[in-house]
Amino acid sequence: MRFNFVSYGFVGATQRIDVGKKSLAGGAEIYLYDLAKFLFKKGHEVRVIQAGAENKTFDFDGIEIQNIAVPSLLGMAKRGFTFNFCWPKHVEKDTCVHLHQYFH
Repeated sequence: MRFNFVSYGFVGATQRIDVGKKSLAGGAEIYLYDLAKFLFKKGHEVRVIQAGAENKTFDFDGIEIQNIAVPSLLGMAKRGFTFNFCWPKHVEKDTCVHLHQYFH
């Protein structure tokens, strides 16, 4: 089964802090990482959809990360609002979706 986790900022550069490609900042991110790794070890496909500076896909410890470009000129609230309209276009049919933050 394929799981899509929607998280505004999971790993790497976000609008607030650049935590690097191999670092996580915050309890929500660590929880999401642990859940994704658990599902990955059970044989499921796992992808995290997050906001980013550009559209790109990369691997983070076996987890597929899908960055969706959201203009950085917008304030944080407007970026989050814009991201909420963008991420559904990147989810395939017949997959599980987990909205990781309350504002999605």
